Amino acid sequence: MRIATFDDFYDILRSKARFLPREIQFELTYRCNLHCGHCYCRGLENTPHELSTSQIKNILDKLRSAGVFWLSFTGGEPLARKDFLEIYTHAKKKGFLVTIFSNGLLWNKTLIRTLKRSPPYSIELTVNGITKKTYETITGVTSSFELLKEKTALLFKSGLPIVVKSNLMKPNCAQVHRIKRWVHENLGSPNFKHFFKYDPFVYPRLNGDKAPLEWRLTFNEIKAAVSKDADMRLQYEKELHCGFPSSHRPLEYLYQCTSWQDHLFINPYGEARFCLFSDKFSFDALKYQVRDGMRKVFKAIEKEKFITWSNCRVCKLRLICNWCPAKAELETQDKEKPISYFCRYSKKLAQATLKSQNEKSILSSIRRAAA
Repeated sequence: MRIATFDDFYDILRSKARFLPREIQFELTYRCNLHCGHCYCRGLENTPHELSTSQIKNILDKLRSAGVFWLSFTGGEPLARKDFLEIYTHAKKKGFLVTIFSNGLLWNKTLIRTLKRSPPYSIELTVNGITKKTYETITGVTSSFELLKEKTALLFKSGLPIVVKSNLMKPNCAQVHRIKRWVHENLGSPNFKHFFKYDPFVYPRLNGDKAPLEWRLTFNEIKAAVSKDADMRLQYEKELHCGFPSSHRPLEYLYQCTSWQDHLFINPYGEARFCLFSDKFSFDALKYQVRDGMRKVFKAIEKEKFITWSNCRVCKLRLICNWCPAKAELETQDKEKPISYFCRYSKKLAQATLKSQNEKSILSSIRRAAA
């Protein structure tokens, strides 16, 4: 008898029905103790209008009744809320699998001790530098690197399931492999409890501020950074060999992703959205039942089509491009307009993919001939 993995279980659930929420990313607050230059939600802080503890619990109850089982608490910095532990405890009692996104600097022994009694599925720590200069250039807070070392030492010894992740950007692209090595030195080789991952893309802030884009890397810069680590280089090669995906919908339809069918993003003010980067098709999570909101509001996404002859409408590279209408509207104020950065990136990616696949095909032919 084969033991099913969590991924097997999740795939079965996704295949059962549409517009049934499975994963929720709940932004508990946009407040944060850091001022990171790339942060997408910086500038949106509005403490007086944040959901109260009881309102958050109310929404969590609705989510659980709707069949949600996977829940991520994020921000800002979720631990900036003084009631975080009360919210977390309520979620765990409801049976959620909880992931916590955090910068790690507000953790303490009391919090760790409490979470060890009822552990989260994982704690994802963002670490964007392995030296004081790089880390504090990104966080914008003096002495934050010393605090990072102190707090991660506590977390690494706790036995809690830790994931360390980095945003790959101009200030830290030369250090990402060193961050990964530091993780392995402290936590051991990757296993089901802990590992390292990175995100190579930077986006504008949700308030329209494009300052973070100054830190974007080119395709070649990302490739060069990844090539310095054997595991990352192997992952990069695997992605190149995956081939070109096929679309599930005609390309005349604007939204090609399907995450809005079973994902939900809730901001600190109770607005439930289909996408992290857009407030279109949103509904009030306090007023609507979750499934009703998704069916009534998100259903409109399926019908959205291009109304212009945007290059993205007919682009053959669209399915491997990181462009989407939500990101386009955020960056260009036009949901159909190409994003020049992703145009350049996808062309480079396509060239590398074809080259890699051709090399793989040639090697296979040589091996067959030699057999």
